Amino acid sequence: MITTICPYYHSESQTVDGTSRVNCEGGHIRFLDKDSRRCYMYEYCATNWQACTVAQMMNDYYARKGPRHKTTKEGTNHGKM
Repeated sequence: MITTICPYYHSESQTVDGTSRVNCEGGHIRFLDKDSRRCYMYEYCATNWQACTVAQMMNDYYARKGPRHKTTKEGTNHGKM
């Protein structure tokens, strides 16, 4: 069961070449297969997002720039898992 979600997460998608991708406010991460994507998402996007380097980069960005562009307290969170 997913109990938390990264506030910067947007969506998942399939690329033209059949690889899987996670889309977030900080960028896109491409995986060679669905199993790799699933493992990454459960480790970082769903349960331990504070340890994700992309989320850390976004936290640092907002610490420097201020929260004026954020739509929620911790991020935009346009997508759902």
